Amino acid sequence: MIKDKEKQEFGKWWIFVTSLFGISLVMIVLLNLFGILGKTLVEEKVFSNSFQRKAGLDEERARYEAELAKVNSLITNTRDLKEIKELQAQKAMLEVLIRTNENKR
Repeated sequence: MIKDKEKQEFGKWWIFVTSLFGISLVMIVLLNLFGILGKTLVEEKVFSNSFQRKAGLDEERARYEAELAKVNSLITNTRDLKEIKELQAQKAMLEVLIRTNENKR
């Protein structure tokens, strides 16, 4: 008799824990679906096509190109070999950043 009551108590707790887990899982999925707990696919697509994002990428590219022009002028006006190598490394980095910016579009 005692073991039967223990099994019933254990069964009740097991059902309670699994139902609580199931309800929590369903709530998380629903909150995520409605965009409360994260971004929905529609929000992500709208943001990637938004004017603000494109304007930000254009501004970032313009800044990189201005820095690249500055580095190019410094390379032509510098005679120190060590400094030229550093400027060439900066130039390569800026070219990579510009290409990366183009791929974000």
